[in-house]
Amino acid sequence: MPGNRANIDSLAALGRLASTFRNAGMRSVFNGIRDAVDAVVLRLDLPPLGAEIDGIRLRGFLRHRSFLENLARGTYEPCTRKLFSGLLAETDVFVDAGAHIGLFSVLASRRGVSDLSVFSFEPDPYNGKALRYNLRKNRCANVRMLPMAVSDTTGTARFLISDGTLGSSLILGRTNIGATHSRLVPTAALDFTLQEIPLKSLLIKLDVEGGEIMALRGMSSVLRRASKVAMICEMNPAALQAGGQTPAGLVHLLQTQGLETLFISDAEGGLVPVTETFAAKGNLLCLKDWPIPKEWMRR
Repeated sequence: MPGNRANIDSLAALGRLASTFRNAGMRSVFNGIRDAVDAVVLRLDLPPLGAEIDGIRLRGFLRHRSFLENLARGTYEPCTRKLFSGLLAETDVFVDAGAHIGLFSVLASRRGVSDLSVFSFEPDPYNGKALRYNLRKNRCANVRMLPMAVSDTTGTARFLISDGTLGSSLILGRTNIGATHSRLVPTAALDFTLQEIPLKSLLIKLDVEGGEIMALRGMSSVLRRASKVAMICEMNPAALQAGGQTPAGLVHLLQTQGLETLFISDAEGGLVPVTETFAAKGNLLCLKDWPIPKEWMRR
C-alpha cells in the first residue's frame, strides 16, 4: 500500500535503536525513554506509530513497534489472515477474544457482511487504548468493545500484563514475556455475554495466551447453539503449560465440543490435520458444520 515503505523504514529504525541500547547494556535507559514518550501520547490519545495491511491502517504506541513492523512487512500470520478473510463472507457474529490493537476486529468490521456484529474483548488497558483508537479511526460502528478477559466465568480475576503487549494473560505463571505486573480485570464467559444474541454463523478468534481452555469452558452453550462455527484458536504450548494445561488437553476439549480441528500452517500454505498429540505453536482452525474449500488442505 502507498506509504507503507516509510512505515517499515521508521519502525525498523526504531528497532535498530532499541538493539543499540540493549547491546550497550542500556536497556533500562531505552525502556525509560520509551515509557516516558508513551505516557505522553497515551494521555493525548495519539498513538504515534502506524502500519498498513490488507487494506486497513492501524496505529499503536512505542511498545507496539515490533508487532506493527510485522504487519507493515505483511509477515504476520499470512495464512491465518487469508483464511480469516474468506470466512468473513459467511459470518453473522464475530468474537475477537484477545483483540490486542484490533487487527482482526477492524478487518471484520470493514470486510464482513453489512449486518455483521463484532464483539471485541481486550482487558489489557495499554492495548485497549490503541484498540479503541483504531476502531474509532476506521469507523467500526458495528464493533462492541469490551475491556474484559474471556474466561469460564463472568466476574473478576487477576490479570498478568506484559510490557511486551503480546503476552498479557489470565495465566499468572507465564514467564519469558518481559517485565510484567498484574491487576484485577472483569472476566466474561461467552455463554453469558452472548446469551441474547442469535447465532447462525459464528466466527471466533481465540488468542488469550494460555487461557484458551478456560475460555472454551465458558462458551460450551454458545458452541452448541450456533448453527455453524469456525474458530481460529491459538495453540501456545509454553503458555498452556504455565497454566497447568497441555496442547493435548486443548485439542481434546475442542474435539469433545464437536469441533473438527486443523492446523493453519504458514510453512505449507494451508491446513493440515491434527491429532491429540499435536503440539506445534501456531493457530488451529476448529469447525462445526462449516465447509472449507479442498484447495486449503495440504495433507
